[in-house]
Amino acid sequence: MILMKIDDIRSYLVLAEVKNFTKASDQLFITQPTLSKAIFRMEEELGLRLLARDTHGVELTEAGKLAVIKFEQIVEIYDEFLNEV
Repeated sequence: MILMKIDDIRSYLVLAEVKNFTKASDQLFITQPTLSKAIFRMEEELGLRLLARDTHGVELTEAGKLAVIKFEQIVEIYDEFLNEV
């Protein structure tokens, strides 16, 4: 069972956009280790690597690119629901 939190999904989307843990954590107002743990949990739950990490930042894997598309849809639906209730 996947137990991802909407905040973790939003964090992944920011990281996927800026492709740098430090920049993403600054934008999200969280620590870099907190962001790293959230992404690690997501990858563990999915059983997939979403990111290819190196000393210069991150690149999205093919699964990571698909995750961006699907996670954006999830966030959009979630936000629409919140606006309607």
